[in-house]
Amino acid sequence: MRPSERFEKSITKDNLWLYILWLLSQREMYGYEIRPEIKRQFGFLPGKVTAYIVLNRLLASGYIRTAHTSQAGGPLRKYFAITNKGREELSIATDIYKKRLNFLKRLWSKAFKLSKKNLFINRSNEKRGWDSHLHSTKYESGGNMAKPAYVKFEVPAELVVK
Repeated sequence: MRPSERFEKSITKDNLWLYILWLLSQREMYGYEIRPEIKRQFGFLPGKVTAYIVLNRLLASGYIRTAHTSQAGGPLRKYFAITNKGREELSIATDIYKKRLNFLKRLWSKAFKLSKKNLFINRSNEKRGWDSHLHSTKYESGGNMAKPAYVKFEVPAELVVK
């Protein structure tokens, strides 16, 4: 597994509890609807069994509670809600993620400042303001002439040094 894949896994599936607590902080949910909601809001789909294992561990640890059950003409559904202990843990985890995100923003900013000779910001569309595309100039040798070739990097707008 590449380091970038391991990193993505560590901030998504390996910390599934964080996403579940966040969803339950928004509203009560039953177990079956949590997975598709994670996919819809966060862009990854945890395994069926994994989601239930995490739910049961959160329940046993007191971070969530069973809110109620209902049947309403369908299968029995157990709804979960976040507890005060769960809200505290979610707040702590959110602060940790904010600190890490700020670190990554500084890292990106320094990387682009250090590479200023090779990178420039495309300001071709002044109506939209700064574009979030950074370009690196390279030269290809082809035939008798060297010509510039541009490699495009997609960078979130909030990380672009203005």
